Amino acid sequence: MPNIIIKAENPGKKYTIGHQAEKGGYTALRDVLMQNARTLWNKTKDLATGKPIIKATQRKKHGHSRM
Repeated sequence: MPNIIIKAENPGKKYTIGHQAEKGGYTALRDVLMQNARTLWNKTKDLATGKPIIKATQRKKHGHSRM
């Protein structure tokens, strides 16, 4: 009878889904829908009150500098 070198009992598999690996959690569909509804409401409210919907960002001018 040969000697057993490696023995495994009850091996299992564990899978990590890519988007869950980044966040480490689960997001329910109702949470996504509520977040989108809240964002839409806030943007509509901002538009009605005259606030800009898209906030401007500071940009640096790209050009060649002379030495």
